[in-house]
Amino acid sequence: MSLVLAITVSSFFLPRLLTYVLNQNTQNETVLSFSKVLNLPAYFHHQRRNTPIGSFIWLKNTVALLDENPQFTVEIADYYLDEKQTTKAIFWYQQAVKNGIDKVRATLATLYYQQQKYQQAKAVLTPILTVSNSDHIEASLELLIEIALIEGDIATVTQLTAELKKIKPHHELIDELNQYQLFAHVNSKQTSTSTKRLTDVDWLGNMTKTCETSIQFYATNLNDLRYLTGLIEQVNLRPLSNYTCFKPVRYIPLQVLECNHDNEDAITCNEAIWQSYKRQITTRYIGVMVPEGGAKVHNGIMYLDNKDTVDVFAHELAHLLGFIDEYSLPLNHSRCSKPQDKAFSHNVAVLPKVYRGNKTEIRKQVLKQLPWRSFIKDETPIFTQQGNYWVLGTPMNFKGEVGVFKSETCQKVSADPAINLQAYKPLSKRTSLNYFELGFPALYQRLLAKETRKFLMPSFHLNIEKALNH
Repeated sequence: MSLVLAITVSSFFLPRLLTYVLNQNTQNETVLSFSKVLNLPAYFHHQRRNTPIGSFIWLKNTVALLDENPQFTVEIADYYLDEKQTTKAIFWYQQAVKNGIDKVRATLATLYYQQQKYQQAKAVLTPILTVSNSDHIEASLELLIEIALIEGDIATVTQLTAELKKIKPHHELIDELNQYQLFAHVNSKQTSTSTKRLTDVDWLGNMTKTCETSIQFYATNLNDLRYLTGLIEQVNLRPLSNYTCFKPVRYIPLQVLECNHDNEDAITCNEAIWQSYKRQITTRYIGVMVPEGGAKVHNGIMYLDNKDTVDVFAHELAHLLGFIDEYSLPLNHSRCSKPQDKAFSHNVAVLPKVYRGNKTEIRKQVLKQLPWRSFIKDETPIFTQQGNYWVLGTPMNFKGEVGVFKSETCQKVSADPAINLQAYKPLSKRTSLNYFELGFPALYQRLLAKETRKFLMPSFHLNIEKALNH
């Protein structure tokens, strides 16, 4: 029997026989064993078909077939991409490109793009543009335009947009670029054609309301332009939308802003650059979204990054409208250096903690400093007596009323018992000026409606003046 087997094994026809049997999807162990010894491609195909995708056996047998089936590199790459193993996916897509499989170039370039490896992405995509009948030119042009926007390369954007227009004259991306007035920033000497007070225009282009607190927002790449547009649509559903209006979002290259801050630092950019743009900006305020940094309002400019939520946006918007933080400010903050001479915000007053003298006269004196004084009932106390002096603050058994309650705003200063200073607010509860996610109280809306312009931040023109004189 062994002699017959030896003759059979050495036979010219055995590999063909085994291949035939394997292609019938046999599970015969003897056939599988012989096929494995002979390294038959049919064996490797059999194993691929009969083991789970991504298993060690599947991967091992797929790799064994790559010399004759280079397209299998795409299957391996797709598997790792589905498993979110990006590094391995990139490696296998690279192998596919080396094997001349151009259909994966756009996918590989997108992975590079997501890792901010823009030069590698461009290198992968560029060869596609030279193939006039490629099915992937449109997607490649779209991604290359996005990269050029990030890099501030408007000349390349213009060139690529022209190529995209040849393929599809009314392409969605071209419409977006027009919506964001992409090329307007290059015409920095453009003058406004209107000297009238700004009138808000809603997303449909309808004239809706006259607006004093108007904002022109900018973003530095296509994703942020889209995200910022969505944030504005969301914030327009919030109470503050009655007092603000937005011009359509516009593009500006990140390099032009000359920002200089670490990821976790408050956003800091060169505000002198707006001198070249001020003639084409008809709003009181500017808003800027950059890829990273801490949100803030600095005089007439609001800064956001692309991870900020609509809650953060609404919080910063409240600052423009004259509301101050109710969480603890830095120790050296100017508003906490001394008691106020006059009211400076709708919701916080910084006053002495301790008073001596006639209670009625002191109450009159303090109420003059409170923008919310008309909402405090005559019977609501604003002092408690301690010995022969009065301590400013409404007792907590009146916490449901409008009064004079401690705010954390100047906590770092007022914690020192030797310093006779404390920040106060009208409500005992915490608000969105404490935590972004909390509500904006009805009282604050009433205060804003009553004196909308009184505590507004100055125009962005002040930022330019200070930056130029710095």
